[in-house]
Amino acid sequence: MPEWATKVKKHLKHYKIDNVIICEAQLRDYDSFEWYDPPLEKLPSSFSLVIYDGPPGGTNGGRYGLASILRNRLKPHSIILLDDAGREQERAIADRWAAEIGASFEILGRTKPW
Repeated sequence: MPEWATKVKKHLKHYKIDNVIICEAQLRDYDSFEWYDPPLEKLPSSFSLVIYDGPPGGTNGGRYGLASILRNRLKPHSIILLDDAGREQERAIADRWAAEIGASFEILGRTKPW
C-alpha cells in the first residue's frame, strides 16, 4: 500500500535511519494463501531482523506467507517483530511458524506507539 510505504519512509527519515530499502509489492496468490510478490533480486540473501506489518487482515492466510516465501533467507535465530502479535490470527500464525520452521515466539507489549 503506497500510503504505508510513505508513512514508513517518513518515520525512517525522522529517526535518521538510512540503511533500509522499502520495497512495495503487490499481493499474489500462492494457492493456499496470498502474500506479496517480493522483488527477491533486490532483497538481501539473508535476514536476521524482520519488522513485519502486513498484508491487511482480511487477506487469505493473513501474514503467514513471510516464513513460507522467505524461509531460506531467514538466518538461524532471526528475530521477527510481528505487529499485532497479540491478536488471535497473528498468534495462530506464530504457532504455525513455530511448528513449520522451528521458531519460538514471545508476545511483548499490547499497545501501539502511535
